[in-house]
Amino acid sequence: MNGMIKTGPRRRLLSRSALAALGATALTVALAGQVSAAAAVSSQLTFAGYTATPSGGIASASATFKVPTISCADDNPYLQEFGIDIDNAQYSTVLTSCDGAGNATYEFNLRTNGGGSFTGPGVSPGNTVLASIWQTTSTIETRLTDETTGVFWYDSASPTGGLSSASIGGINLGDTPPFTKVAFSKCQVNALYLGYEGPTQYNQTSGSTTLVTASRLGSPGDSFKLTFKHEI
Repeated sequence: MNGMIKTGPRRRLLSRSALAALGATALTVALAGQVSAAAAVSSQLTFAGYTATPSGGIASASATFKVPTISCADDNPYLQEFGIDIDNAQYSTVLTSCDGAGNATYEFNLRTNGGGSFTGPGVSPGNTVLASIWQTTSTIETRLTDETTGVFWYDSASPTGGLSSASIGGINLGDTPPFTKVAFSKCQVNALYLGYEGPTQYNQTSGSTTLVTASRLGSPGDSFKLTFKHEI
């Protein structure tokens, strides 16, 4: 009889423990489902990557990436940029192009709204580049640094107004050239991880054809990859 009295409570405790474990497992699965659920991906004809539009505007944006090798083997003329575009008016990018005769060109490309613009040689495929744009009440600056060679270019001017939107990724100015995968890292907007600003993820598409895809943001929210899929 004593054995039965001692055993009963143990069984009830085990049952409660089992229920608690099942509840915790269900909660974990539910939370995991919410975290891993794929975000909606939008499409653009001229862009693949992420666009952030913070409610307070843009004070700064920066990203690091390795310049990809583009293919000009089919002798088609191409033009593709990689880096940062602010409000479709201000750029800190590496401009890659094919001349239509099988030759590839890699250049720094800077443009500051209210200031000047510059395109010139000094960067090579495989090099790591830091692109950045920032603005204060008195100055706006666009800068590109080749961290592999130490070469950098910049342009500065007086602000002409507030900045609203920062796009980081691949910007297409013509037909998309085939390129090796591009890894973006240390992507920040307003000195915060890109993911903190709730950016929109874009794939570059033409009609029903996907040209370039952007991966989901990697932890802690400041990295992604562009993958070439198809040329127009």
